[in-house]
Amino acid sequence: MPGFFISYRRDDSAGHAGRLHDRLIEHFGRENIFIDVDTIGLGVDFMEAIRDAIRDTNGLIAVIGREWVGATNDSGGRRLDDPQDFVRLEIATALELGVRVIPVLVQGAPQLRAGDLPDDLQHLASLNALEVSDTRFHTDVDRLIESLGDISLAQASQLAISTARNTPGEYGAEFSGVSMSFEVAETGETDDQYLVTLSFQPEGRGQGAPGREQFFIEKGGHVDRRHVISLPGRAGRQRNPLVLAVIALFITAGAVAGIVAVTGGGDDSPLPAASAPSLTPETPASRSPTAALAVPPVTTASPISETLNVVLEPSQIAMEAGSTIDLTAIISGDSGSRLIDPEIHWLALPAAGSISAGGVFTAGTKTGKFSGAIQLTVEQGASTGSATFDVTIEPGPLDRVEVLPAGVVLSRGESVQFSLVGSDSYGNRITGLEVSWEGGKGLSIDGTGLVTTGPLVPGQPLPGLVGWWPGDGNAEDVFAGQNGIASPGVVYSSGVFGQAFRFDGDDDFVVIEDFDASGLRGDMTVHLWAKRATLGGPAVMVVKGAGVVANIDVPTTFVLKFGSERSPGGDGNYLWGGFEHSNGSDVFLVGPEITDSLVHHYAYARAGNSHKLYVDGVNVASDSFVGLPGSTSGLAIVIGSGPTHGSFGQPFGGMIDEVQIFDRALTEAEIEEIFMAANPDGRYRVTVAAKYKGVERTASVEVVIQN
Repeated sequence: MPGFFISYRRDDSAGHAGRLHDRLIEHFGRENIFIDVDTIGLGVDFMEAIRDAIRDTNGLIAVIGREWVGATNDSGGRRLDDPQDFVRLEIATALELGVRVIPVLVQGAPQLRAGDLPDDLQHLASLNALEVSDTRFHTDVDRLIESLGDISLAQASQLAISTARNTPGEYGAEFSGVSMSFEVAETGETDDQYLVTLSFQPEGRGQGAPGREQFFIEKGGHVDRRHVISLPGRAGRQRNPLVLAVIALFITAGAVAGIVAVTGGGDDSPLPAASAPSLTPETPASRSPTAALAVPPVTTASPISETLNVVLEPSQIAMEAGSTIDLTAIISGDSGSRLIDPEIHWLALPAAGSISAGGVFTAGTKTGKFSGAIQLTVEQGASTGSATFDVTIEPGPLDRVEVLPAGVVLSRGESVQFSLVGSDSYGNRITGLEVSWEGGKGLSIDGTGLVTTGPLVPGQPLPGLVGWWPGDGNAEDVFAGQNGIASPGVVYSSGVFGQAFRFDGDDDFVVIEDFDASGLRGDMTVHLWAKRATLGGPAVMVVKGAGVVANIDVPTTFVLKFGSERSPGGDGNYLWGGFEHSNGSDVFLVGPEITDSLVHHYAYARAGNSHKLYVDGVNVASDSFVGLPGSTSGLAIVIGSGPTHGSFGQPFGGMIDEVQIFDRALTEAEIEEIFMAANPDGRYRVTVAAKYKGVERTASVEVVIQN
């Protein structure tokens, strides 16, 4: 029984109904779709067939165009007002029987209004309708198919037979072009699929073992895969039909000769003259039992036939996935003259697309070259012709682009090759894209998507710089030449910019002796990059002076360190920055608790009688104060530890990079700029723009660089 009934009005939506029919039979199988003349046999009562079909169907699809409501008959009356109107009867019957009805609006038809419909159709206006647009036909029909639900095992069996007939399997050269008859041999079912095994053999051959082919059909109605298990076996040897015909001819001739002999065929006397035929019908009683049978000569008249030549326009079929093209067949005879009205039959491979009876081909959703995708047979009288045509389906417009790999984590100096994948709305990959890559600040990227994460190069120093210790393999001051001395345990490894100091958190440090800090007792800034390997405190990153040492009244010009929440000299992970007066009294700011092991930028700036503390370019603490730092003449700058009158304590464990000191207070904007220039969290954005056939799409991906 048909799975779904398509109701439509020819003058209103025949073309759309035809396209919809082709898509539905591709999905559900030809036997599961009822559409009037394609399904009703010759001589069958039209209305009786329609009623039977609707009664047994899974649903009725009402195709409604712009003229569906107002269509008129020859007398000018509205067709829907006629109780015998076929369309009205179809839908009214379905509603009466409780059959599911799905209104499908085409050609931009408006939603139905109950007041425009006869009484037995008014419920149709309250049903949820699906709009099918010409520009997104396949997408909209996909929604319809999805809403119709899974097919049954019986429908899957019919789909297997329909697919086998329309798209023959790999049966080998022996059976190439041979028409096959198919039967369902076995069926099975899983949670997601039906398994249908068909037996097949050449039509008209009743002997020999049949072949077998398996179909794996998704319950949504898609043939997932198929494979031939065995080919038909050879039948027993049979007599040549031509030989049998010749034998029969001889037997017939012998019988005639025998009859002639019995009736005097051997008499040499001349035959009597023939008399004029009688117009009176001869009765059986008047027949002479000895009258000779007159055997007229047998002649076979063959109708005049020729092979028709078929040419298709356009001759080269290349189109985008999901698009539609109107094909024209030019048919001519042996003389080359074009035939006016031949009978044309179109057939398309389901994998390539679908084609209407009028030659409108709609490409499928998958790309590729489909050999013999369109098959065309023509007839005129006794003359026939046929041809097959290849179709190349190209991707549709660019819909999305994706960067692969989706995200990477690199170390400084490493590289990664990105690639771009573009696809259309059906998921077909697109090649030949016009591509432009752009790397975030701090990344090097070429036109192929190769990203190189070389070391960052610091920008030009800001005004007011008086000392700069980058830690690039040594303890030198690259700006003023006030070089430091690294203790034996200090090592150098990858930092934010080039290399950086690495301290073990035990007894490693860098000392810059005799640094003239007389100009730093007023306005000043110190900043650096640090990544903690050892949490807890106290831990000094950089200090000029005595540091924070209990019960020792020695001044400090500046210090950046970690301590407890209440004391810079306590055990904890809170950021501290500030100075000490000549009498050792503390003037400190306390910042946030830092408990991770990530790279952060830290800065302390003093201007007039106020000072500020920064983390990652953001001011996290500020206050005013009275007085100035005490003189620290003769005391060193120490990186990675704090001096305690001849010994070093409060060691820092981890990485410190790019220590810079200024004799002025950098502004908040300048400190933020320093932070942003280095992107210390290692997160960079790579962006790509791709263009295909005038459509442009962009995508981006994150690159994380570990310091």
